[in-house]
Amino acid sequence: MNIEWKWDAAIPVAIESLIRLADIANGYKSSILFGKKQMYINGKVSSQVVSLFLTMKCDQTLSVNVEGEDATEAFRSIHAYIHELMREPDAVPAQAAEIKAVHHHPFTQAM
Repeated sequence: MNIEWKWDAAIPVAIESLIRLADIANGYKSSILFGKKQMYINGKVSSQVVSLFLTMKCDQTLSVNVEGEDATEAFRSIHAYIHELMREPDAVPAQAAEIKAVHHHPFTQAM
């Protein structure tokens, strides 16, 4: 299964929130990519996620591409987390700490 979604709203970020986003992505077998303007990064690598979000401008659209056997579950977790970040820009969502993935499989494809 392949899911692609775009957010048009600016996503306020804190380093801790971005690291948590990569942690959530790492809980799934699916390939998870975040991108802007045709440049995609591995959503499971904290340093790449932090770099992408810190270089994004408010007018840029975030693209998320999730592909794999558990794509639906992975997308739901990521979507819920980002949605919560957009509602509470200065806080790491409490519920994010409760999101636990059933599967863990290291990302093996080089970007």
